[in-house]
Amino acid sequence: MIGYAGSGYKGMQINALEKTIEGDLFNAFVKAGAISKANADDPKKSSLVRCARTDKGVHAAGNVISLKLIVEDPKIVEIINEHLPPQIRVWGLERTNGSFSCYQTCDSRWYEYLIPTFAFLPPHPQSYLGKKLDESAKQEDTFDTYQDLQKDGASFWESVEEEYVKPILEKLDPQMRLDVMAALHSGEEASPAEPSEKPVNGEPVVGHGSTSEPEASSGAANLINTDGIDSEESRPTAENNKRKLSTGKS
Repeated sequence: MIGYAGSGYKGMQINALEKTIEGDLFNAFVKAGAISKANADDPKKSSLVRCARTDKGVHAAGNVISLKLIVEDPKIVEIINEHLPPQIRVWGLERTNGSFSCYQTCDSRWYEYLIPTFAFLPPHPQSYLGKKLDESAKQEDTFDTYQDLQKDGASFWESVEEEYVKPILEKLDPQMRLDVMAALHSGEEASPAEPSEKPVNGEPVVGHGSTSEPEASSGAANLINTDGIDSEESRPTAENNKRKLSTGKS
């Protein structure tokens, strides 16, 4: 039986291209003399299997692997642990028959998921998401129920602003303080469809990041047709500019 903290590892199962729990375990077995040099090049030669796999960064208080080991030394567990990083430990071992497989014998697995409580906090009431949730609850006529579900964290943002944000704001000059307060949640409600450029001659500017006047030099970016405009017409040449002026086309 083994236990480990999976931080920094790409999961449990051995993978020659990645840092894994089994990879470090197998190397420790070899260094401790629990696996012969003849079998040190391939874990399959030792019939290495695991009871349960874990993903990247996942921990295990108790997991079971089975394989063929040389265990004549009564202190073999201590020797193996000496060759392991502190976050991986072999808790103990048991002898089995030669055909035993912990994977095939396992009849249940117990997983526990730990989630930090702050993950359940409601969004700031003045944020875009907070306002949208309130708006949706009112439209669905469930606002009172929604408020009741959020009551445990209702005072969180107020206490945070009082304890952490307010002392910082008080150190700023008045104008800066007003600017910061105005910018805290601004931009979240901006519509992505709003044009970032001003109209030219009554017509909206085509494309993203384009200027009101065509560039003198034509680079690869100028020839990319991103808005359904004919790429030949979009080239900033003198002929095209003259044609646009004569037809009123922008």
